[in-house]
Amino acid sequence: LRYELYEGRLRSLDRLDDLTLTHGGVTPVPALSGDEPAEEFALRFRGFVSIEEAGVFEFELVSDDGSRLWLADTLVIDHDGLHSARGKRGMVALAAGIHPIRVEYFQAGGGQALELRLRRSEEEEWRGVDGTVYYGR
Repeated sequence: LRYELYEGRLRSLDRLDDLTLTHGGVTPVPALSGDEPAEEFALRFRGFVSIEEAGVFEFELVSDDGSRLWLADTLVIDHDGLHSARGKRGMVALAAGIHPIRVEYFQAGGGQALELRLRRSEEEEWRGVDGTVYYGR
């Protein structure tokens, strides 16, 4: 996954492109690295997710503050706004193959959290989405 770090104050991801891009790089997961500023920053992750077998997938995006998940051009989870660490879920049917993925996150103040998990069905255990699932470009 490629990531971009932006600095500045946000209350919503709608204004992410108004912030100053400070640097970017490559990471295996859409998560906090610990090298971010303590407050007032945003991250954008872009890459690809590889789906080996078609099905309906449930994603959970945990964040403190706002976050969003897109698969292809479809907004799957809108967890925007100021809030404490909690998860929000969304479901999407995916064909086998490689699909574009984008995760956006902002940190306004206080606690920090960002985690993306998935499962194929309610009977399946949640698993973290890591570098074995993504293909960056």
